[in-house]
Amino acid sequence: MERGTLVGTKTIQRRLSLDFGLKSCKPTRKPRLTQAMKKKRFDFAKRHASWDTDMWKKVLFSDESTVPQFSVRRYRLWRPIGIRYEEEYTTPTMKHPLV
Repeated sequence: MERGTLVGTKTIQRRLSLDFGLKSCKPTRKPRLTQAMKKKRFDFAKRHASWDTDMWKKVLFSDESTVPQFSVRRYRLWRPIGIRYEEEYTTPTMKHPLV
């Protein structure tokens, strides 16, 4: 291809998809977790791994977030198929930023 050749947007999108296996998508929103939060979640999962469906039916889960979350978000990105939750392809969210 010569320099200065005009190429259409659809051509570029098609080439990125077919030649490089990339997909255009919105970034996945994923909570930003600290090491302490990860440890607490892991400990919770280990403690409750043996629970059956009837035990889980007695649990009430609630979302206590009341403050709107504002963040800079990228609207579209190109990522390889199958790695949706890798950190560089996600937009971190923060439920309680001051804690």
